[in-house]
Amino acid sequence: DHHGEDPIADGHLPAPATLTGTVRAAHVRVDPQVDTHVDTDTHREHPTPPAIGDALVMVDGLDLETTTDTNGRFTLRGLPDGPVMLLIDKEGYAPGHVEFYDRQAGDLLDVVVYLEPSRPGDAHATVVGGRHLRREVFKRQLTQSVSVLDEAALARVRGRTLADTIREVPGVSMVQSGPATQKPVVRGQFGRRLLVITDGIRLEGQDWGIDHAPEIDPQGAGEITVVKGAAGVRFGADAMGGVILVTPRPLRLAPGYDAEVSAIGVDNGYVGTLGGRVDVVVPELPAWSFRAEFNGSKGAARQAPDYVLGNTFSEVENAGATAEWRTHLLDQPLTLSFSAKRHQANLGVCYCLEVNTPDDLKARAALAAPPGSEGWQVVYTPDRPRQAVVHDTLLSRARLDLGNAGDLTISYALQHDVRQEFDTARRAVVGPQFSFDLTTHAVDATWEHEHLKVDRMKVTGLYGTHLDVQLHRFEGLQLIPNYQRSTAGLFGLETLRVDDIGGIFNLQVLLGGRVDGLAQTAFLADSAYEAQLRRGRLNANDCTLVAGANGDVAHCTKNLPAASLTAGARLSADVFGVDDGVSVQVDISSATRFPDVDELYLGGRAPSFPVVGLGDGSLGPEQTTQLSVGGAFNLPAVILEVGAFASHVDNYIAFGPERGADGQPIIDVLITGAYPRFSSRAVEALISGVDGSAVFFADQPVSILAQGALVRGLDLSSGGFLPFIPPNQARLSLRARPPLPDVDDVPALADFPIGLQAPEFSTDVLMVGQQERSDSGTDFAPPADAYALWNASAQVGLSLWAWPVDVGLEVRNILNTRYRDQLSLLRYFADQPGREVWLRLTTRFGS
Repeated sequence: DHHGEDPIADGHLPAPATLTGTVRAAHVRVDPQVDTHVDTDTHREHPTPPAIGDALVMVDGLDLETTTDTNGRFTLRGLPDGPVMLLIDKEGYAPGHVEFYDRQAGDLLDVVVYLEPSRPGDAHATVVGGRHLRREVFKRQLTQSVSVLDEAALARVRGRTLADTIREVPGVSMVQSGPATQKPVVRGQFGRRLLVITDGIRLEGQDWGIDHAPEIDPQGAGEITVVKGAAGVRFGADAMGGVILVTPRPLRLAPGYDAEVSAIGVDNGYVGTLGGRVDVVVPELPAWSFRAEFNGSKGAARQAPDYVLGNTFSEVENAGATAEWRTHLLDQPLTLSFSAKRHQANLGVCYCLEVNTPDDLKARAALAAPPGSEGWQVVYTPDRPRQAVVHDTLLSRARLDLGNAGDLTISYALQHDVRQEFDTARRAVVGPQFSFDLTTHAVDATWEHEHLKVDRMKVTGLYGTHLDVQLHRFEGLQLIPNYQRSTAGLFGLETLRVDDIGGIFNLQVLLGGRVDGLAQTAFLADSAYEAQLRRGRLNANDCTLVAGANGDVAHCTKNLPAASLTAGARLSADVFGVDDGVSVQVDISSATRFPDVDELYLGGRAPSFPVVGLGDGSLGPEQTTQLSVGGAFNLPAVILEVGAFASHVDNYIAFGPERGADGQPIIDVLITGAYPRFSSRAVEALISGVDGSAVFFADQPVSILAQGALVRGLDLSSGGFLPFIPPNQARLSLRARPPLPDVDDVPALADFPIGLQAPEFSTDVLMVGQQERSDSGTDFAPPADAYALWNASAQVGLSLWAWPVDVGLEVRNILNTRYRDQLSLLRYFADQPGREVWLRLTTRFGS
């Protein structure tokens, strides 16, 4: 039994290949005379500490986990050689851990682990060994494909944009209009069909162009979860293609402080980033946790292999503060949290996107370099065209632990998004040509009921509601109108899990439903209203003319309902001593998305997106039905995950080039230049594909990773193809973790002031094919050629006179390959950036 002794001091605890044990409740006072334990909550005496059932037991760093039975017993098989840390998590108790040293193969050990009752609210913020254990519970609430980037994975790519960060996940790519303006694509869906949730709230911003990147800070994330596939029931009407969940690092709970400082440098564009975070719990206020964080980066114009991409500078700043208070309400644990965050960005638009005539536009793709690029320089000076964004978020949340009645969470979020776009203009012009101001008030409430157990069956449920109100104000040339909208949703999910079927199988079945409603009024100026009528893109019966201060204004109203359903099942089996070592899952889900204001009433062009865009006021909601299947195999030599999907979409709103009577793309010539005409239209669509990954010898010094994805997008209405569908791609990686000599074996290392820890080296090649499934008649250039990019990285932990420093070196596009990406707006005008060398330094300190 482990009763608080120091296993390092004992030095003799074996680490078995098979570990059995019991998890029990620990107590403050023990009377050694009568061996009586007093429960700190109920003050009842127990001759022996009570067992804790349904506790999550894991092995740190390995995919080995199980849960305790009603008697608190558990068994873990297949522990590897070397030191092992056992992690235990249970709602209502502080996290626990047990470390084993000097293990001898073949030995068996039975251990008792004692968990202390948690302070109020701790049960929902437990972290052991840096891992957020509630993640595993969340994954089991869904039957869609779920991929998780933990804190260690995020540290290796720190400094990238959100889209570039999660590109490591199979089935994820990105669209972009420049090196710093990138949006994630999950299984062919992006933008409005891909919901981003940060710290539990929906990100609300200007999301109506590929030139509008998500206004969040991925450097502040402790974990990013990618849900691939329709998840409208759980997350809302916009989750047609999937959800990206950005979860912050858990707050500190023990009195004291800890801090982190990081610095990042990139040679291409001379990008520099400096950031820091500090978490504090004041001893005099042990129920309060505080956090302050900041990071800022600045970069000059990026370089393609043969020339500078003029004016692609970037300036990004992020700041945030969080406070949490743990208390009681009616003798039930209550957690109150408050946070304020700001994201601010000033991003340049490449000079190369400017064109003067239709012939100029068509000829650009064939040029080796953009005209005038010989005079462009790597400079920090901001210039037009550019975009400036400020996104503020205020969040307050109350979480009440109702014991056997479940958990109740209520959140209120205020988001204010201001976007300004500066077009090329005379020097006398100072302000922006376009200004967008979006304010969103949102309230979310969820109730998750406790496990209802009958023998080996367990039922969990999640119910919730969402309500938001938005107000949009536009200044400048009329591009999208002012509008006000409100949405409301109500959902419910129930999950049945049956364990130990025949001593081998575990079954999970999920059912859920959701209803949503939209009420929206857009206010079109007289000129914009008349222009939409002339183009036949607006029905006069949908709008009411109201006399305004500046003439007649059209009030165009939309009231739309929506419904979503989901049903899924996962069957898993315990093999090779691993719980759920093999699993197969199937999911049938539907989702509905309301048309956005730009899809309805857009009319004009923006400096950061060089097209003339037109909406269609007659558009209705998109409705998708998706079938997805997947499997995971956690075998001794290989970890394999694969998923396939097919989505049928009614009224799919395709935004792409518009054809003229001759079947060729229409190009509009304006005073500022020549621009292709893009329009929104409703089609019947089918999107399908497959993606997956395989890791060979994951627990060995040398491992191999292979992953790939393919997506198909068909326009069933015309028999053609959908725009912005990613081409086939694959990645092959080789990773090495060489063992280090033990200090005891090399006496000279004992007095050396610099220590080396956990080195890791990797190299990979990303292969992207040519998109052969595209309509040449609606494009302005042939599909981008296939390309392969070689990358390499190294990470190592250093101890400099007992001061820890993590060092990461990454080289992207080692061969400085010249290429153009199919999903990049730059491909019509210029190459992608060339070789990049990244240096990352991180240090941590605290009490």
